[in-house]
Amino acid sequence: MKTAKNTKKTLKRIYLTSREIKNELWKRGALDWKLKKSQKLIEKGYLETTGKLFVSNCSRRFGKSFWAAKKCLEVALKGEKRKIKFASAFSTEVEEIIIPAFQFLLEDCPQEIKPQWLQSKKKFIFRNQSEIQLIGLDRNPNGPRGQFCDLFVFEEAGFISKLDYLYSSVVVPMFKGRKNAKAIMISTPPVSPVHPFKVFCEKAKREKAFVELTIYDDPEVTKEEIETYKNECLSASDWEREYLVKFTIDKNRAI
Repeated sequence: MKTAKNTKKTLKRIYLTSREIKNELWKRGALDWKLKKSQKLIEKGYLETTGKLFVSNCSRRFGKSFWAAKKCLEVALKGEKRKIKFASAFSTEVEEIIIPAFQFLLEDCPQEIKPQWLQSKKKFIFRNQSEIQLIGLDRNPNGPRGQFCDLFVFEEAGFISKLDYLYSSVVVPMFKGRKNAKAIMISTPPVSPVHPFKVFCEKAKREKAFVELTIYDDPEVTKEEIETYKNECLSASDWEREYLVKFTIDKNRAI
């Protein structure tokens, strides 16, 4: 017959430490616990998408790049030999925003599954032979081309030249034969509404694969902060474009 003392010891073995729980979630490729409330709004929209394309038109500093990096890691960890491409409009953003986002996410990744970073190739290589390639389209416009792809991210899609061509002629053909392959477009609106990103937003709306989030949707921004940002904008079009995510014409640029 077990004593109360022995029963207590047995129960203790059931509990996992915070570190053990995190390690297990990493191994499962389940990283939602890394997200802020604002980023979970994007995640919700993504999970409700059934087609090949998901588009998010987001206010500045909403955390969309961090969310996209998290999604790339999940796809890489959940299957062998997955190929993910993360393409940004600008190489400077790859160096200053995207790589640091991945590094921050990977800080507590267990060593046995942590990917190797190849600086020369701008790739994360995983032990399960999955890989994530980071591409700055301004310096490497042909970087997206490849044999196949399981997830393609267009970061700052509103500032990518030939976005329509890249999606239709380069990215989608790489999805052939790859089950559940998807493309993600995340951005704030471009300075001119005459850009393919607006067309993709409209397409995604029709397909119920679209999330639009303004500064007012950010649960972590106070009313006082919103007023401060609004007052610091030098024009109404800046406020509407960068924070209300409207496809508006910048009158100063138009002149």
